Amino acid sequence: MPQTPQTKRYGVFAKFAKINKKKHPGIHQEDLIAFFEHLSTLLSSSVPLLRALTLAAEQTESLKFQKILTDITKKVAGGGSLYEAIASYPKLFPYQWAQVIRTGEQSGQLAPLLIKLNESIKKSTDMRTCKERGRQFILRRGAGNKLE
Repeated sequence: MPQTPQTKRYGVFAKFAKINKKKHPGIHQEDLIAFFEHLSTLLSSSVPLLRALTLAAEQTESLKFQKILTDITKKVAGGGSLYEAIASYPKLFPYQWAQVIRTGEQSGQLAPLLIKLNESIKKSTDMRTCKERGRQFILRRGAGNKLE
């Protein structure tokens, strides 16, 4: 790994850390993965749900997702469940994800189930990436271009 000011100061960790990254307007799959990663880590560390949601909202790189997470936090602070708050955004959080969160809340096992959910999201993202690369390979070969 090339030496940069960040790697000199923070070591190998800098490779995985997002240092001073600019916020973006849309919501990417990576934003959802990072959210569930942060939330599960915070809850596993016994951070209260409201504080964990607030911290996760502050850490997201998506401006739009930050607003949604702030709204979800307000709904939970108002006495609603995390499941109900997340279910109010069905385009962002599919039904199956909301049901996993509901099960985690009801069973008291939210953090471990969020870890499993995040693993599932990562796998599906990897599969989509693989399929897309396969399509690009076929298109390049079909056009007679050399692969790089």
